[in-house]
Amino acid sequence: MAKLDQTAPHEVLLVLDATRLIVDMNNTAEAMLHIDQRTAIGQPAQAMLKAYPALVEMLEQSGLRGKEVYLPPPQDRYLEVHLTPIKDKYNRPRGRMFTLRDITGHKRFQQALAQSEANLSRMLESAPFPLLLISLKGDLVYANPIALGFFEIGVEDLARSALPWLAENPDEREALLQQLNTGHPVDGIEIKLHTASGLE
Repeated sequence: MAKLDQTAPHEVLLVLDATRLIVDMNNTAEAMLHIDQRTAIGQPAQAMLKAYPALVEMLEQSGLRGKEVYLPPPQDRYLEVHLTPIKDKYNRPRGRMFTLRDITGHKRFQQALAQSEANLSRMLESAPFPLLLISLKGDLVYANPIALGFFEIGVEDLARSALPWLAENPDEREALLQQLNTGHPVDGIEIKLHTASGLE
């Protein structure tokens, strides 16, 4: 059997035989799962992983790819689990390889991004003035509640271009679109807007 990679700091590797005994593991498995290699080798995986019920449940499955699992404190880590069958040259099952990739950093980033988006959404929803978000192509992608009433915007309007009905004058529409296409803030452009009460 090839020796396991002992230099992968974010990847736990566990090799089990056909009877689910641990036959090999890397240093990361020892450090991350708090399992002593000298004690674990030759022992049932279920017994050595009893502190991690989610991992024990996965021992019953024949194969996994990309299953996420959370290890509570003191580990406090998110892992992506891959369980790969090991077969001999005659295609007979010989065991399984457990690969656990540490994706904690990625999950923390996703959680922080989701929180930021939630905070931004609350801020936009509570703005005391009409607020529209328009793409660089001139498409309306968001309108806060005050804007929905101010411009009489329906859900169907969010799927079409905002400029033709927001800006009455074609020259003003073109100037606004050109400014949007620069990617810079739109400032100092006066246009007439369609509102619920007409033009303003």
